[in-house]
Amino acid sequence: MADAFRRNVAFSVPPWPADTARHWSVLAEQAGDVAQGKGAAGKRFADVVAQVRSLLTRGAIDAVAERLGEPQVLRALLTVWVKDDMAWAFLPRLFPVARTHLLDRPRRQTTMVLAALFWRIFDRLDRVGAGLFAGVGGTLYEAARQIADDGDLAGPLDAIAREPRFWLPADAPRTLALHLTSIGRSLDDHLRSVGVAGMEGRFGILLRREYYLVAIAGADHTAAGHTFLGDVTRDAVTAAETEDDLSFGHALLAALCDKPIVQDPSAQWLEAITAIGGDPRLRETAQWRRWWAEIPAHLTERAAHWMVGADLQVYFDALDDYAVHHGSDGMKRMLPARTTFLKGLYRSGLVREVRLVLGDDVRRGITRRARGGARVDAARYVGANAAETAVVVLTCDGFTVVEGSHNFQIYLYAGDPVPMLVDPRQRTYTLTDFRETVPGRHRQIHGDGRQVNYRHNEIWQPKALAFLQAIGVTVDPRAVYSAADFEKQRRRELSATTHTTYRRRWG
Repeated sequence: MADAFRRNVAFSVPPWPADTARHWSVLAEQAGDVAQGKGAAGKRFADVVAQVRSLLTRGAIDAVAERLGEPQVLRALLTVWVKDDMAWAFLPRLFPVARTHLLDRPRRQTTMVLAALFWRIFDRLDRVGAGLFAGVGGTLYEAARQIADDGDLAGPLDAIAREPRFWLPADAPRTLALHLTSIGRSLDDHLRSVGVAGMEGRFGILLRREYYLVAIAGADHTAAGHTFLGDVTRDAVTAAETEDDLSFGHALLAALCDKPIVQDPSAQWLEAITAIGGDPRLRETAQWRRWWAEIPAHLTERAAHWMVGADLQVYFDALDDYAVHHGSDGMKRMLPARTTFLKGLYRSGLVREVRLVLGDDVRRGITRRARGGARVDAARYVGANAAETAVVVLTCDGFTVVEGSHNFQIYLYAGDPVPMLVDPRQRTYTLTDFRETVPGRHRQIHGDGRQVNYRHNEIWQPKALAFLQAIGVTVDPRAVYSAADFEKQRRRELSATTHTTYRRRWG
């Protein structure tokens, strides 16, 4: 049997972890309760458990060893080990004796308690005593095989006998997690169906971690409907301590952000990220220091980029809503070019920050459509005809863009933004601020010739790109034009070049 076990299961024992997952200790408690319930025979068995615990407390190891041939005493010793961490000190001396009796004639109830013990301690067994991980795991496998060979084909012992790679090796949690996610099966459903739920202990802690991380790694972050996201954001999950003195939430946060930056995540995915770590752009907060400070910088920057995209999407939603419910045909024709231009700047990686300035009707509409009536973080746009207007301020690398709905022009400013545009303390803006105050203050800071503005009823994109190029910012035209507009502009430039050449040659 021992040779069969070694052929079927290859152990790789990890180093002893530095800390415990206190917040998930309830699983270990459940394991003990189930284990005792499986082997209890009323008050008599409870008395035997009490006697064994008393002998161990007094250090009467030999007295316990001499009685391990009695099935109830053997089961009671395993039950004490399941329930009492302090009794683990006697595992190295007593388990070799217990193993002999366990394999002499394996009993289902006793082996179930052994399984609860193994899964409760799992990767920490070798810290209790060298070789215990392989010893206890090997004994469990051999006993389960004997029970299965005798025709008892049900529950966790049958699962151990049939598929030991999912339950016994050091990498079993990851192996099982990969298997379950590949077939699309719920972790809890599987544990319940096998009969392991409630007795998985330390094994269950590692399994859940691996399952969530594998699920996140394999999920499409641009899609909605991932049920596991509700689980990974629970405080009991994120606050669980890991072996590197961090919380499991740090591993989850890093995994959620480890997706292609060019593909914006769904609203549900972003909600999961912020539910754990908060807004990655708010560096002066305690929440940022608690979570994002421990995440690799490139992942934090990626999350911040996505948050900028989410804020920008709020503006696009406002434009779409206006176009559908209020816009004229001319307005509807102008909006796609505006959104394509701003999205192109964002997807080119030029946009660092987004600030929304919304009229009251726009704000109410967005809040009403947002999930759960979420609050929209935006300044207020006030004044005549301002209620249905949305304005967005883009702080970019080397320039600033101010764009709005309706007849609002597009403003491009070279250099850093005028402070009043990005000051979080300024919560109200008027049309005069955008038309006069901001341009005037920008000239005072940056001088003349460093700003332009265009109406949307003219050919404004080439002028905007020419201005950006003049201030040292290169933007690929294909990123900020639709395919049709890019081809139209290419033909227009080709025609202008041909006409100029003709005039020079024949003029």
